[in-house]
Amino acid sequence: DHSTINRWVLSYAPMIEKRLRQFRRPHCGSVRIDETYVKIRVKWRYLYRAIDKHGNPVDFLLSAKRDLEAAKRFFRKTLKDQPLLSPNKICTDGANTFPSATKASVEDGLLQPAPAHYATKHLQQGIESDHFRVKKNMPKIGGF
Repeated sequence: DHSTINRWVLSYAPMIEKRLRQFRRPHCGSVRIDETYVKIRVKWRYLYRAIDKHGNPVDFLLSAKRDLEAAKRFFRKTLKDQPLLSPNKICTDGANTFPSATKASVEDGLLQPAPAHYATKHLQQGIESDHFRVKKNMPKIGGF
């Protein structure tokens, strides 16, 4: 039954993610970070996502707010215990929270000193064009 599978996903997904995190591969050193809003159970949430320059997913975070603390939490989740995954180039869409979160992550030792931060729209095209797949309406039986 779909409700049983949904309960399994809710209970086992954090455990599976924890075990699979150790097998993440180092990316190419350049990441594109973006956030979008999605509706989950009639509430709007912000989905932070990071991909490398080849389009491979690096990490994601679902947050209730779009603020500096959420951006810092995304960087902590992405870079915690993974020094190989620390990018030297970060490309964002110009949101005002990312430069502050980048500086805070450098001070906390999660990022390399002085990573290059680009705020451009044309480099974001790969992640921006993928938003429609995330926001597409799901059937009632298999929704988020």
